[in-house]
Amino acid sequence: MIQNRRRVRLFSIVAVMIIWHLFCQQVFGSVLDSAQTSQLAPSSYEVKIVESSELDYDSHAYYSALLKLALSKTEDPIKPTYLVESSGNLVQERVLRQLNQEGGVDVFWTVTSKLREQQAIPVRVPLLNGIMGYRVSLIRQNTLHEFNNVRSAPDLKRFVAGQGHDWPDFQILEHNGFTALGTSNYDIII
Repeated sequence: MIQNRRRVRLFSIVAVMIIWHLFCQQVFGSVLDSAQTSQLAPSSYEVKIVESSELDYDSHAYYSALLKLALSKTEDPIKPTYLVESSGNLVQERVLRQLNQEGGVDVFWTVTSKLREQQAIPVRVPLLNGIMGYRVSLIRQNTLHEFNNVRSAPDLKRFVAGQGHDWPDFQILEHNGFTALGTSNYDIII
């Protein structure tokens, strides 16, 4: 059973990456076709991704490796695809803006929202097998006693929730009457 889930998950990931690879070929290929009359086509495709940083706690390394694996399964021997990291640490909001700019980021991994789906083309495969939709609250050990009598949402609303300022969860918390501290640095939340 577990092995079948792994196969389905890997198949889903590879399928999405194949679709992405074909999309890149179509987009970059049409650009190259029009440019071939004036110059030679490049010998490879470059896909720009977000640069890893200490702020992402190596999460980008996982997604980059997954994308590399998928691209290796769909490799064009004549024009291979290479991942190129953008320069500078970018928060999600800025990355989403760069998806629509020439020379910006080509692909990015994040959770979805209605607004984000208006800004970018979603690829509907759960790269974390759906666990990104689950949230676990973390509290400091020295404040544990303050949470002993929390039994309802109103009880919980007395506290401040730390969230990424550009995470969809931030707006969800505020919309539901919770106080949220928005930040672009995970360490400030702790």
